[in-house]
Amino acid sequence: MWFWLFFLGWVSVAQGQSLTLRKLMLSVDEHYPLIAIAEADFKKALADQRSAAGGFDPLLQVRQSNALEGYYRNRVFDVSLEQPTSLWGTKVFTGWKRASGNFSVYDAQSMTFTGGEFRVGLQVPLLKGGMTDERRTRLKTAEQSVHVAQEAYCVQKKEVQKQAKYRYWEWVAAGQKVFVAKELLKIAIARNQAIEKRIQRGDLPGIDLMDNERSIFQRQSGLTATERLFQKISFELSLYYRNHQGNPLVPSLEDLGEHQVVECLMDKVHESDNPSEFQIILKEVNQKKGYQHHPEMKRLQWQSLKTQAELRLAKNHLLPKLDAKFGFYSESGSNPSASTSPSYSYLPPSYYPSQMKFSLLLEFPLFFRTASAQVQAHQVLLDKVDILQKFTQDKLALQLKDAISGMTTAYEKFKFAQQEVRISIKLENSEKLRAFHGDSNFMLVNLREQSTRDAIGKGLDAYTEFYKAKADYDYVADVVDDAMY
Repeated sequence: MWFWLFFLGWVSVAQGQSLTLRKLMLSVDEHYPLIAIAEADFKKALADQRSAAGGFDPLLQVRQSNALEGYYRNRVFDVSLEQPTSLWGTKVFTGWKRASGNFSVYDAQSMTFTGGEFRVGLQVPLLKGGMTDERRTRLKTAEQSVHVAQEAYCVQKKEVQKQAKYRYWEWVAAGQKVFVAKELLKIAIARNQAIEKRIQRGDLPGIDLMDNERSIFQRQSGLTATERLFQKISFELSLYYRNHQGNPLVPSLEDLGEHQVVECLMDKVHESDNPSEFQIILKEVNQKKGYQHHPEMKRLQWQSLKTQAELRLAKNHLLPKLDAKFGFYSESGSNPSASTSPSYSYLPPSYYPSQMKFSLLLEFPLFFRTASAQVQAHQVLLDKVDILQKFTQDKLALQLKDAISGMTTAYEKFKFAQQEVRISIKLENSEKLRAFHGDSNFMLVNLREQSTRDAIGKGLDAYTEFYKAKADYDYVADVVDDAMY
């Protein structure tokens, strides 16, 4: 029993500079590359949203046309400002135009008074582009893409955190197994010296020394294997554990100071008066079923809304384009006459300087193959998202049940291992006492020690299994246990 107490005391000494789960999660959130990539995608979606909003920026146009050679020589300066709106696709426009020179009769619409022509009006789509149009759809889908990217970021972060927790608890168990293997080897080496002295006194046959040396080599081999496993898992954990520059940090045994799993294995389980940490977690877990709010479900919901907006635009393109344009046009200055400006064309004297104009524009393709194909394509995408939503909901529901079942089973296995460890230690101590009195041999003592180590290994595996299942639950149910951080 002294070995296990010494082991527990050794573990307790190294608690100062331990790698905690909270420390690991902070490192993951700040430096893990895949999370940084997901964050970059979110920032790009924000930039795309600002770009889509630019579709409603005012449009300024300035045009200067000159006819310098030929019979009709003239100049036309035109400046216009157009403002698209989200109100039924209406565009508001205003502008000013001034023309001078000689114009043909078929180009009379370009002529103005000496002070130019001021205009203001609006253009309203009556069919295509009314309920929705490219500008509004692009802005709406860009806003929804921001939510999609945000939820995708959360999904990526939760997945990475889950994998980091897996590696962390595997690392904890592997480190504990290294401690156990080292202490078993120390005991065998110390026993070898004691056996040599007893053989010299004639108390023991030489075969006991040979058997103990075999045990030493066996335990050295076991220690090498456990150290290699710990090293491998440490390398894997370093992908998640990084320094401030984002470079991987490989944790060592000295970083494993906080966890006293073996002590937990030998503690008594008090079912009612003092419930274990496992029981507390299981009690809380059974009361929380939050997978409906999982970011993967939210991401698909936003993706569905985005596809619906694109489908509405595709259906709108099946309508013919019918735009109504209303405008007020006013001339200022005087109408140049042939007598004062013989080289200038002029408007008829009866021309009224202020006018209200109304026009209709009808345009449509003879075949709507492009629009109808887009409708079919977006309808298929929408059906695909709906199927994926149902599948994801079923998957998360089953993962939640499996996580709870995994924790419950691991807790039961841990309790059985706990009982096995206590009985194995009692048998080991009894066997050592019998060997001291000459009623047993060191081969049986070695077997008892190995049985104790195997029982501890089962407990460590159950311990790891429990917290890996807890990581699965946290991922599915969107639960953050502050006690774990």
